[in-house]
Parts: sequence; structure tokens; C-alpha cells
Amino acid sequence: MEMSGFGAALLPPAPDDGSGDSQAEQTPEPAAELNLEGEELDAEQVSQLTALLKSNAALTALNLDDNHDSISIAQLENLIHALEDNTNLLSLKIGNCVNDADDDDDEEEDGERPSTRLARALKAMLSKNRTLRALHIQENKLIDSDVSILCHGLRANPNSGLRFLKVYGNPFGELGVYGLANAIKSSQSLVALDTRYTYMGSQGAGYFADALKTNTTLRQLDLQGNNIGEDGARALVAAMESNQSLTFLNVPGMFLDEQLAITLATALKRNKDQAGNDASQPQYARRSASGQVVAQSPMIDMSKV
Repeated sequence: MEMSGFGAALLPPAPDDGSGDSQAEQTPEPAAELNLEGEELDAEQVSQLTALLKSNAALTALNLDDNHDSISIAQLENLIHALEDNTNLLSLKIGNCVNDADDDDDEEEDGERPSTRLARALKAMLSKNRTLRALHIQENKLIDSDVSILCHGLRANPNSGLRFLKVYGNPFGELGVYGLANAIKSSQSLVALDTRYTYMGSQGAGYFADALKTNTTLRQLDLQGNNIGEDGARALVAAMESNQSLTFLNVPGMFLDEQLAITLATALKRNKDQAGNDASQPQYARRSASGQVVAQSPMIDMSKV
């Protein structure tokens, strides 16, 4: 396929044929990023993107967030599979890419939810890819069984380089959290996980608390917008007694009394100080405008990864 438009500049350099061409002609293209968030991509453009990823083009970041009206689930599957052997892409953003229309059309065709097809493609990719550092799959209607599927891919790849995972706004609930928590236990690379508004309750918070007791890499966990209850909050704070890596834990303030908030902030600051990071922005407990006690800490801006 001939690459035109955004594809032409990202093709990998032609191999050296020994003709003595200039060094400039033999130098690979510089790293590139494509931000196509909310674009109305046509089928040809999506095919071009997939071909680029298969060719291992000099593309390091691809943002396709909010393209649910222009990318079909079949196209999304093909694009993700193209990453199985890709060694250049570092960041993939495909949040809000599962189309409501696919729920009716595709499920009748093969008996499987579009979100499940997405999860299976992600599982296959995550089990092989060693290069991807950031994956944003928020608001894709992933349910508990879908998250369990993709977590199998995370656990199956000891050489995974995935560091940032954003899954907020997916209604996967407690069982999905269970899969994520198990993935955290075995992960040697993940440093930030965004699970806001995922229908998590106190049991889900307990799963994460159990994982935090042994995990040594996770630095940021965002649980905002989940009804974790006082029991869930207490379990998380208790887990921080043994956790040595987490420096940001965002929990709904309504479930933290002042003593819990102070205990949490103290543990987060301890970890940050032990890591040797800049302590000019300390973790602390405060009351929000609504009177809730919350613990604060500097956080990783996952929109930039």
C-alpha cells in the first residue's frame, strides 16, 4: 500500500545498499507522534495506520482517543495486533473507541461483545510486546470478564515494559479489580494505574490493598469516584505500612477520617523521601471545600504519557 498523508513521513528508512549515499540519507527518521484524537478517520486512514505499525515505522506515540464513531471494532483489533512485534511505539491511546452501534451489529455476528474482542486483542498484544510504555483504554465498556482477559496478557509477559495503564470509566467492578490486583502483584514495570469510576466497592479496594503489600514498583494509584467505603479505605491505609513504593494514592475523601488521612499522607511522604525525589511538594492531609478530609501528593500526569 502506498503511504500518503501522515504515513509517508513515518516509513522506516530504506536499507543501505552500499552505494555510498550521504549519512543524512542513511539516518532513520526522527521519532514521531500522531495526535488524531476525535478525528473522523476513514477506513483507508485506519488501514494506513495499521500498516505503519506493522512496518515498525518511526512512530512513538499514537493518540486515537474518542474515535468511537469512525473506527470499527474489527479495525481496532487489526491495529492492536500490529503492535505484537512493534518495537518503536511507546504510547497508545485508544480510549472511548468502542462504538455503541457495534454492540448490536457485531454481537449478533459472532456472539461476542465488542469490548471482549478488544480485550482479546489487547491480551495477545500485551503478552508479546516489550516496548509499549503507556496504554490508555478508558471508557471502552470493558466489563469484569474483559479485564480478566487482558490481565492474562499482562501476567504472561515477564518482559513487558508497560508503565502507565489508564482504565477509568469502564464498568468492570470487583472481579475486574481482582484481575488488575493480581497483575500488580506480578508486575515488575507498572508505575501508574488509573481506575477512577470503575464501580469498585470495598472488596475491590481490599484486593488492591493486598497487592500493595508486596508490589515494589507502583508509584501512583487513582481510585477516585469509587464507593470503596470506610472498610476499603482502612485496608488501603493499613497496606501502606508495608508498601515502600507508592507515592500517590487518590481515594474518595468521604471515606477518610482525619487520622486516616494523616496516616496515609505520612506513609506517602515516607516513600517519596526514601525514593530520593524532590520533597518540595509534600504529601499532606487537608479538608476540601466540602469539608472532606483528603490526602494529597504530587502525581504523574498520565495525559502526557
